[in-house]
Amino acid sequence: MITASPGIYAADDLNTIQHSGATNFAGDSGIGIFVNGTSNTITNAGSIGTTAVSGFGILANGASHTITNAGSIGTTAVSGFGILANGASHAITNAGSIGTTAISGFGI
Repeated sequence: MITASPGIYAADDLNTIQHSGATNFAGDSGIGIFVNGTSNTITNAGSIGTTAVSGFGILANGASHTITNAGSIGTTAVSGFGILANGASHAITNAGSIGTTAISGFGI
């Protein structure tokens, strides 16, 4: 169930997302890119920013996602996460920058 309005959302399996623009959110909950399912591929070469109570640059639920960040992800939140992958067998590569200012949270 989605509790926020993500900038980019892909449901189900085998989706490919390539983000090279700018996505910014402010509010109670912000998600730059959100995928749900299995075997999705996410590539970020742009800029994702969230300022929220709960903020996620990239949130992936399911299994076997491939996530590559070559851009920038920034979160300012009570609970902030640059990249959060829930499930098993994810491959995450970061060649960009991830910054998190939060009471609780992490970059990856």
